[in-house]
Amino acid sequence: MSQTLSPPNEEPVAAQRSDGSLEFEALWRALPRQGLVPARSAFNPARTPKLLHKLILVEAPNPQHPGLHFRLAGQALNENVRRNMAGANWLDFLPEAHHAEALESARLICEHPCGIWQLTPVHYERGFSQLIEVTIFPLGPGTDGIPLMLGSLEFLPTLSQKPVNRGKGLSAETSRVYDFIDIGAGKPVLSL
Repeated sequence: MSQTLSPPNEEPVAAQRSDGSLEFEALWRALPRQGLVPARSAFNPARTPKLLHKLILVEAPNPQHPGLHFRLAGQALNENVRRNMAGANWLDFLPEAHHAEALESARLICEHPCGIWQLTPVHYERGFSQLIEVTIFPLGPGTDGIPLMLGSLEFLPTLSQKPVNRGKGLSAETSRVYDFIDIGAGKPVLSL
């Protein structure tokens, strides 16, 4: 069951996964694995040319590099923000009041493990807003010991515009709708 977080004065959003989200899940589930989570080495971006433009690869929070840093950001996100998001920390674009929830969700994705599906409103400095459908699944740690999260972004129709702080290119709200995806360990409960 999806959790709806839409504020009472906001237009409700459809809580149904897109074909693109389901296609991405099928790609992730097809990766070779031992156990519930594929090794990082099982994912080769070059083998996903059809989806590559909308993929993200994000580091799980870790003591050496706290935050949610993009290792890879697909062309679709980079073009919308008008900057290369590789290396950027997602928390820099999210209100501080929602950092703990974002970090806990990432921890659950990697440690429970599970996937997550959400609809997140974003606002671009260049003057438009939209919902991004985000689907994320875990990848095991590589030689550096850091697990990653592999995600796919579907860009949905434009919403009403909101101002964005200059210089960031992007601001995000907390997700309006989210749901954990069971990958064999059950669905966790987000509790903060």
